[in-house]
Amino acid sequence: MRSWEYMAVELPFEQWSPVIVSDVKVNKLPHIEAALNEWGMQGWELVNSQYRGGSGYAVFILKRERQ
Repeated sequence: MRSWEYMAVELPFEQWSPVIVSDVKVNKLPHIEAALNEWGMQGWELVNSQYRGGSGYAVFILKRERQ
């Protein structure tokens, strides 16, 4: 039976970079992208995220299969 380990992290939702994607102006968050990409290389998969309104932070829930 597969079993999972989970990680919950809170990252600041700031330092965005405005860019155009498919003719739409969006705000990219390079520090969050870098963290998620690093964790992805370690086997973590993002399963949920939520912006904590007014706090300036977002919570990310990740999982990976136990070894």
